[in-house]
Amino acid sequence: MLITPFAQLQLPQGCGRCEVTPDGQRIVVASSDGKILVFDQNLITLFEYNIDYPIGDLTISPNGQMLAFTNETGQLLVLQIDGKIIFEEEAQNCQKMYCQACLFSADGTLLWNVVEIANNQVQIQYRETESWQVLKRAVFPDRHPYSYFSLSYHPEKKVIAVWEAAGQDGSWVYWVWDDDKEIRVVEVPQLDEKIPPEFHPAGGEFLIVDHLLGELYRYRFPDCDLMGTAILEIEKDWFGSYMCYLSDNLAAAKSENNRLFLVDLVSMKVIDEVIFAGHEPRPLQEIYPNLVGDRGICGDLSYIMRAGQDRILSLHRNYQENRNTLLLWGGNLPFGKCSQPSSAAPYT
Repeated sequence: MLITPFAQLQLPQGCGRCEVTPDGQRIVVASSDGKILVFDQNLITLFEYNIDYPIGDLTISPNGQMLAFTNETGQLLVLQIDGKIIFEEEAQNCQKMYCQACLFSADGTLLWNVVEIANNQVQIQYRETESWQVLKRAVFPDRHPYSYFSLSYHPEKKVIAVWEAAGQDGSWVYWVWDDDKEIRVVEVPQLDEKIPPEFHPAGGEFLIVDHLLGELYRYRFPDCDLMGTAILEIEKDWFGSYMCYLSDNLAAAKSENNRLFLVDLVSMKVIDEVIFAGHEPRPLQEIYPNLVGDRGICGDLSYIMRAGQDRILSLHRNYQENRNTLLLWGGNLPFGKCSQPSSAAPYT
């Protein structure tokens, strides 16, 4: 399937970390050394500035008015969308190399983040966004001295999926929520050695990839019953780190060779490849000149994410120039629609 994006923008060198508000009206791109770009839903620049702050993780508030950043030194920084500092804090006991993650709550009144405390323990906590005081805390199982964390909300915005990764030493997924008395942290053993889950917008299921086997799994939420398995039957390629629901029965999944494939979720079969105009897959040796003679096919896709109900944002990397390009696509494409969360029948 050939797709022509309705908007695209080449980014400055080094800019590649991206976040989008749930309605797709604000898109934020950052570089690891502190360059911030804020766009509207059509990739028109609204703000551009630099902060003297190394960026590890970032989150944007649902209303698009605040940004929060964390980094590997344990710092937490909150800005207005135009760059004015609202709050700043530096952790006192940070020794872990990659302990960093933050996420605004669905209404923007709370900010969750992962921090290191004494004795190499890791804690998840949340604070309210008026006084920035921490309200509750919970400690994670002691896994690895150098873990990386990421946070993502279940669509009903009550449960957070926390992914902990320690490279070749393993990865783990936890469901985290506030039960009004305390923060609950529950490990999900079925999801060990897998990438972060991608929830269906209605909340009743999720997709996830086993990063050892390269297989794509479809699970029910919250009981984690396996609904199906997809295998990418292409030589020297397998499913990678990013995927996205396009409709109730169709998903797009990135491969390790940076290509994008359509997966029928009923049969769990690959039914087509998505080809982006101007970003067509090419022989590996054209993208990586040092791989002379390798006849494998590779794309330039870095990741994809939803940007509102019917738009998809994808980031593509030019390896020769070390520059990224943002594409927006979707809209009127014949993918169908995704069901939305129902308050009458919540999964959480």
